[in-house]
Amino acid sequence: MTNLLETAGAQLSAVEKLSGKHVLGPFEGGKPSLDDWLKRYARANQKMDSSQTYVVQRNSVVVGYYSSTVGSVSEKEAPSRIGRVCLIIQ
Repeated sequence: MTNLLETAGAQLSAVEKLSGKHVLGPFEGGKPSLDDWLKRYARANQKMDSSQTYVVQRNSVVVGYYSSTVGSVSEKEAPSRIGRVCLIIQ
């Protein structure tokens, strides 16, 4: 049975937290603005705890990623459509 994480002879990693060992330069996910964010800001944002980025890599070269961040908006600052949803959820 073929390992689904194995492609082109090199195994993909499990999801890992982005670190200095990961090579970002060759990454192209198809959306240039997101590629640029990963390469220019992901590590700095992670060091400042403003976001956390997780990657899948092949031979240390990143082939996929996702980032998460926490934020909030006060009800007064939220667009009215969003404010109504918040009131319903509460």
